[in-house]
Amino acid sequence: MNQFTVGGKEYDAAQVVEHSKKAAGWFGAIAAFSAINSVLVLAGANVSFVIGLGATLIVDGVLLGIREQVDGLALVIITAIGIIINLGFLGTFLLIWWLSRRGFVVAYVVGMIFYLLDGLIFLLFRDIAGIGFHAFFLYMLWAGFGFVKQHKRAQSFLDAGYGEEFVERESEADTLDDDLSSQPGW
Repeated sequence: MNQFTVGGKEYDAAQVVEHSKKAAGWFGAIAAFSAINSVLVLAGANVSFVIGLGATLIVDGVLLGIREQVDGLALVIITAIGIIINLGFLGTFLLIWWLSRRGFVVAYVVGMIFYLLDGLIFLLFRDIAGIGFHAFFLYMLWAGFGFVKQHKRAQSFLDAGYGEEFVERESEADTLDDDLSSQPGW
């Protein structure tokens, strides 16, 4: 009764919720590495993480190209626009992370689709490392999808008090049934 089947294996409710939150964590990692990449690019570093979003890398590249052409107030405005666009991408993935950690399956699926589409950017530029990391992250997201689908049901189970105490109470009830059934007249 306390068991949930995900990927052909049995998990208790607490494990399902824990694995679901870990699966959603990939979206948080994507947002974090994308933010770090943008800061590195704006700081003039010649290094970035392949794990981040291709969309923010494009914004950063365009921003760098334009920044070389302008100065003064135009530079400030262009930089602000680029940062706002990147914050939109990062905010989207953080929202997906937040909702997915709470078992919102639609947010998780939308996040997977967005990340797949973002991977096409690396495909367009023939960036093998970017394609590889996107493929790996998509695989991990897919692997966690079954847990996210079961999250709300498992969380409701736990919220109703049917966690480990329920398993103990259930085994105590079985013992009581066995004791009663061994009595004469039962």
